[in-house]
Amino acid sequence: MTPKPGAPTVEEEKFDLSTDQEIDQHFEAGMDFRDMGNYGRAVEEFRKMSELEPDDAEAHRLLGEALYRNGAYEEALKEFDKAIQLDEDYTEARYWKSIVYAKMGREKESSQEYRTAYDSDPEDVELMYEWAKEVAAAGKYYEAIRVYRDILIAHPEYYEARVDLGSALIRAGKENEGYEEYALARASDPDNPMIPFMIGEFLLSMDRLDEALDAFKSAQELSPNAPDVYRRIGDVLHRKGRVDEAISEYKKAIRQKPHDVELHAGLGDLYLEKGMKDDAVREYRRVKKLEPEFPLSEKGERMVGSANWK
Repeated sequence: MTPKPGAPTVEEEKFDLSTDQEIDQHFEAGMDFRDMGNYGRAVEEFRKMSELEPDDAEAHRLLGEALYRNGAYEEALKEFDKAIQLDEDYTEARYWKSIVYAKMGREKESSQEYRTAYDSDPEDVELMYEWAKEVAAAGKYYEAIRVYRDILIAHPEYYEARVDLGSALIRAGKENEGYEEYALARASDPDNPMIPFMIGEFLLSMDRLDEALDAFKSAQELSPNAPDVYRRIGDVLHRKGRVDEAISEYKKAIRQKPHDVELHAGLGDLYLEKGMKDDAVREYRRVKKLEPEFPLSEKGERMVGSANWK
């Protein structure tokens, strides 16, 4: 049978299918490495993806984000520019470009890019929220505070923005205002365990261990079997030097989420700290069985790869 003029040949169809599969593989691998915090490997995968699909704005945006998180700010800007050239209405790429400028201390350019992104889609509250979170993480607390407040004027029920506003205020030295926002968030949805959990996460990052423990226990009262809450209580107890109790909390978390590699790796580290090497190796090997590429500590990698680990 003669193919129609202009129709792809069988060989071309096979090539397209193979290329699509390769692009998907690089995308999935890049996302996995990004989620694991291995941004160098994420850059490699997203770069291969963008080379295979140079006209895909999202590929360049993903590469730009990975480059930013890996500390390559100038390269990240170039990738965001490519994404915008391919799709001038790509609001997310503009927000990311603004984030990079903020991190680099180029406030005027950051503000201009933010305004352009906002004006193109003022209803995209999720992107505004993500922008504020990233800018706060870059240490630009007052810029983040301004945007969180803008979000809450239009969407007062947005508890994530309310909690993060409180955290940004505390970071900026405005503690009373920060705790007032926490109280408002809790009062707005008293049965939501994510509110005290988010507060606990921030307080833990500030090394306010007693306050963090209280917040996590409040979350636990609202959601008694949440593995992430058990884990965070374990993390606080570990920081307080109560390793045996931390081990107990991690075991509770694993009972609820038995295939979570981070939980098994964390439990292995706790066992190792206690000198319980057999138990540590068992947990590390479970990690590698579940996810072979998951990075353990240097000692964990050495122990799990040795038959005679002692």
